[in-house]
Amino acid sequence: MVGDTAQTVDSVTPRGTIQDRAFYGLIKVLPVQMLQAGVSYWGWAKMPPDDDNGRWMDWWLQDFIDRRRNEYNTLYDFAQLLETELRELVPQLSVEELREAPSGNGGIHLAGFVNVGRTREPCFWHIHNGQSQALPHRRIDPRVVNANFDCPSLRFRQLSRLGQSHVTRNGDIEAYVTFFEGHFTDYVRELNERLQIVMPLPTLGHRAEFWSAQIKFISALYEVGGVIENGVVRQMTKGIGDQVTTLTIASGGIRSYYTR
Repeated sequence: MVGDTAQTVDSVTPRGTIQDRAFYGLIKVLPVQMLQAGVSYWGWAKMPPDDDNGRWMDWWLQDFIDRRRNEYNTLYDFAQLLETELRELVPQLSVEELREAPSGNGGIHLAGFVNVGRTREPCFWHIHNGQSQALPHRRIDPRVVNANFDCPSLRFRQLSRLGQSHVTRNGDIEAYVTFFEGHFTDYVRELNERLQIVMPLPTLGHRAEFWSAQIKFISALYEVGGVIENGVVRQMTKGIGDQVTTLTIASGGIRSYYTR
């Protein structure tokens, strides 16, 4: 799991208008030591989301991990506890909000391993409001937060047989996805086919650094980029921080956790 450390907040300018401003130092990826798992979040800056005096989301999530540690023993338990508590704190989406953001306005990723026979296999939950993109046929109320089991261990096994993996991205990802899925993936494939270059090396650590480098690359582009508004170019808000938090988990548990 990788995540940047910036949060974009609507701020009042001296002219009384609203403009984005980015703040840095938030931790968007956290370990759940008791489960040897990890959580990350997107969308919600504070909890409750509609309360300017709410707690920053990283503080709230760490408190949740600690405060309810006697109530969960499995990833399923943790996901259900999150669903229940978030339904009490996150306002229901209106029809208009759901139309503007059909996949919701915030959520929490939960990843780890479960016992399957004699082996440990990965699985992934996504606890969020809005429709589930991974499970479009699941009958839920998209106005509220739901714990969606996006990728059970069986699904991971099926993807592995095909040489694929499960990837979930959320947040400010439009520029990120446009470049990496539209261009960079083909470039990496061409490097392998024409020059026999493997990128990344097939280890957990190198794979994590590969994803981290992608976030840092887009962050650097934002820093030097501009956006056109009403025919005028203004400097972009650097809404993606260049410091990235990285968490790696193997079948035996958490391998590494750092921000740099």
